[in-house]
Amino acid sequence: MLHASFQEVDASLTDSGQKPKVNLRPLVRDFMDLSGTTEIIRPSGKNVAWFILGGTIGNINEEEFIQSIRREARAGDLFIIGAETVGAETRETMRDLLVSKYKNTAVRNFVMAPLRAAWHDLQIGGDISRAFDKILVDVTVGKENIHSAVPRAATVELSVMSSAKGFAAFMHRVMGAPRLQESKDNRKIVLLTSTRYDEIELVRFVARRGFQLQETVTSPLNSLYKQFVFSLLPSGKI
Repeated sequence: MLHASFQEVDASLTDSGQKPKVNLRPLVRDFMDLSGTTEIIRPSGKNVAWFILGGTIGNINEEEFIQSIRREARAGDLFIIGAETVGAETRETMRDLLVSKYKNTAVRNFVMAPLRAAWHDLQIGGDISRAFDKILVDVTVGKENIHSAVPRAATVELSVMSSAKGFAAFMHRVMGAPRLQESKDNRKIVLLTSTRYDEIELVRFVARRGFQLQETVTSPLNSLYKQFVFSLLPSGKI
């Protein structure tokens, strides 16, 4: 994926005539722990821009990620977040829209391959296809949302029930399943979470961690997808 992204960006820079102005270099790092990154990307000591686009922030722990940026960023650095926001729909309408978006063949295929491997490795009995016919799609909003630290966020959760003892541990360790809810006879394994944000609350959340909003750019293809451009304030001005 990193190589493919590099090629796409490189081609775009070439087409726009901007390539001579940009030093493009792929870097393998865990973006939840960016320790030591500054020395590599900031050899001249100038300000840099940190990006997380494509709504990826909605799939991870926002607090941990922002803090990983905060530890490496310097005053004046840009921090650009691409995120999908929630519209003005009622909670029920929003839930129906998000459930229908995720309850489809493409999403099923996305989670099927790795889970089939886990099912085999852990020697879980039964027909995995039948289990996946019962994938649960739910949406949690606001205070009920255990997947996001941002107030009023709406998170889609895909889960499946399993009674295998080793399956839950495997999912958490290898696939990073964020939540595990158990009962006496079965366990709910969270396969995927994806969060949409209230625009005002997301900006406030990031601002409280030392970043000031400079600009908001709305996608021409999807009015709910936006890029938020922040800059890091000097210490003491949060």
